[in-house]
Amino acid sequence: MITVVTPTYKRPKDIIERAVGSLRAQTYTKWNQVICSDGMAEEIPKKIAEAEENRHRVRYTNSSKSYNDYGPGVRAEVLETVNTEYVCFLDDDNILMPTYLEKMIRH
Repeated sequence: MITVVTPTYKRPKDIIERAVGSLRAQTYTKWNQVICSDGMAEEIPKKIAEAEENRHRVRYTNSSKSYNDYGPGVRAEVLETVNTEYVCFLDDDNILMPTYLEKMIRH
């Protein structure tokens, strides 16, 4: 199992949906995702995580404080809650190619 950590901060819905969509398109299917807002609750990523197609794989949370560091602080905080063997980071404005997780596991 791979946990994919996605820090976010005030991104438009279509940008976050594109990142989540790239995970749903993975050839390796044993993954879950944690989307974490930097210091404030945000409705857009929360609604995306709660959508029917994401409900069992995507979890939304917000960090305990505002790091304002473009992700490293949020990543470190989320890592403390992850209990899978592998972790992958996916910035909210990036996508993964369909075979990315499969190749990551192999190497």
